[in-house]
Amino acid sequence: MSGRPDAAAREEIRASVAATRAAQGLPPKVEDPGVLERAAAVFRAAAVPDEPARGRAA
Repeated sequence: MSGRPDAAAREEIRASVAATRAAQGLPPKVEDPGVLERAAAVFRAAAVPDEPARGRAA
């Protein structure tokens, strides 16, 4: 089991995030490089140690 939500759940999450961002007057996708870097840092910190991140050398 991958721990990822199924396609229906992902679509529900996307719709919820889009609605929340629109309600705040934000664009549909995060575009700020600083925000993207901070989010990437969280994912890198949470990555499984024996699985190298995509696009990075092991």
